[in-house]
Amino acid sequence: MTLKSKFDLYAQYSGTAWRQDDCDSLLFESLRGCVKGQNPDIDAAFNGRWWRRPHGWQNQCYNASLATNEESFLMKCLRITALKLSFPKVSLEEIIKENWYRGSTISRDQLVGLAWYALHNNRLDISEGVIDYALKHGGKMGDGDPTRTNIMPSLLATFAWVSYKLGGPSRPWLRWVQVSTGKCVGFEAHLQTLHILLRSEMRGWRTDKERTALQWQYDRVPANPLFALAVGDFRSAEISLGESYLWPEDRLPTNHDRKEPYLPQRDQGKDWMPDLDADKITHPGSDYIFCYALMTGLLK
Repeated sequence: MTLKSKFDLYAQYSGTAWRQDDCDSLLFESLRGCVKGQNPDIDAAFNGRWWRRPHGWQNQCYNASLATNEESFLMKCLRITALKLSFPKVSLEEIIKENWYRGSTISRDQLVGLAWYALHNNRLDISEGVIDYALKHGGKMGDGDPTRTNIMPSLLATFAWVSYKLGGPSRPWLRWVQVSTGKCVGFEAHLQTLHILLRSEMRGWRTDKERTALQWQYDRVPANPLFALAVGDFRSAEISLGESYLWPEDRLPTNHDRKEPYLPQRDQGKDWMPDLDADKITHPGSDYIFCYALMTGLLK
């Protein structure tokens, strides 16, 4: 089976319904919505502000009544330490992500994907709405952990770039803020790569620091197709996307193929391995759809 045939097979499950239903839904559905023929109803996650999930699921990623949202820094550290000691096989990164504040209505992660969607779907209303909301609310985009909900200046600048490219206000006072190019791993590496790719697409060029950051990620995890595409190694990306144990040729992947539903956001390791002890869950295949489209020019 060719990569194109696999893309067609995965794409046939598409439609306006959301295929990703976890608390990273807006990020991954936004990326899928950048691909020609893929039209998830992104506006279903908007109700005066943006949410992680669409209507009916919106409150399932944050519970304001949780006492942990009011814990002191010391108590949080003690609780996280106790969890790590109790579950030594679970990474500290994962424990912190799931237990620090235990949820938020939105996160910067989701907004990176939304910026991609706004640009590739000519949605000036989305970029202007995000900027307006951020300026009116001091950068707080929702409820929950402020380290998740507060938009960073560089991401706000990226939305300003989106608006500018779509014919909106110029805002040179905001667009000058650069994307962070520090070394990071795991899901943060995925977000940084997406952010740099989008910003450089709009500018038409990359800074030396951006090129260095992308190359560092690729050298670290060359099997990640997104990292390979970011540095122009299309052959490595083709090899990765052709791996049938990660992206099967006759069906969508499941957690019995690899644990992670959206593979490029995780470093190689346990998340790339089968989770045979869990009940079988079908992954959406959106990671393949987005990376293949990025490689072949099928973005809108």
